[in-house]
Amino acid sequence: MSSQEITLDDLIGLQTSSGSFAITKTRFRSRLMRHFSHEVVSEMDQGIEKASHWTIMRRAEFQAIRDTILIVAFIKFHYPESAELWELIALKARDWVGRSLRDPDVLTELEKIARDNIDSESSAMPATGPSDVPTTPLEPARSTTNSGIVAEKADEDNFKEHTVENGVEIDSVVDAKSG
Repeated sequence: MSSQEITLDDLIGLQTSSGSFAITKTRFRSRLMRHFSHEVVSEMDQGIEKASHWTIMRRAEFQAIRDTILIVAFIKFHYPESAELWELIALKARDWVGRSLRDPDVLTELEKIARDNIDSESSAMPATGPSDVPTTPLEPARSTTNSGIVAEKADEDNFKEHTVENGVEIDSVVDAKSG
């Protein structure tokens, strides 16, 4: 993988079980932030500060809110053909941000800022131009452990989750609003 490339699998792998996205590597953060201007990030920070006016928020949570919104905007912009793969991931992320901000209007405003200001000239491919390496279709991320989760939308408010852990299969319905 080129140092400039951001793959869908990379992004999906950053989502925590709570729904937020955690960017732990500085190099990855800088690759993502190239797609958003400093002004956009500053405007988002002001919106998050406005929403968290009444709550005490740690810097890590503040940054996770911004990163989560930016990553979801990036995924939606660069991987629209893979919507079936990331739809529930984005829903879970939005739910986490909504719970963290506690202000649906600010959440909608921040999503709009990120969506409307992503650098359309940039792409998920290397910045040097089209790659000479043939691309392969994206596949769902695979777990390297002896467990896996497959989720599908059951209805507007729920999704079905099929979990396999150490050879034991478990089916459950999860409320999409509670994660």
